[in-house]
Amino acid sequence: MIPEAEIRTGELVRAEEGRHTTTASRLYDLPHSGHLIDSPGVRDYAPAPEQLEPLSLGFVEVARLAPGCRFGDCRHLREPECAVREAAESGAMHPRRYESYRRLRRLYDSLREARGPKRRT
Repeated sequence: MIPEAEIRTGELVRAEEGRHTTTASRLYDLPHSGHLIDSPGVRDYAPAPEQLEPLSLGFVEVARLAPGCRFGDCRHLREPECAVREAAESGAMHPRRYESYRRLRRLYDSLREARGPKRRT
């Protein structure tokens, strides 16, 4: 992502979980805007539930297929006649993308449940 940065990296290993080579946290400025944080030992990031609300925005194929679902409030997990799930099962949507969506959807649901109902101020 930042070829001009002199960053020590390890060999890429094809496995479920990679090996960390980062030994200290560092913030990098990206060339066209934004930042990248390289932090040792960080494998997962759990955004706040509010950030997951428009979940399908990060999955263009889900947003494109969702209007074909039987139910307008389909979560694309177990609902009948779900166009998104059917696309993943038929190969029209990559199964790994669908599984990523499902993981984030379940994370969102569990974080929202743990947080409880929204309080009005």
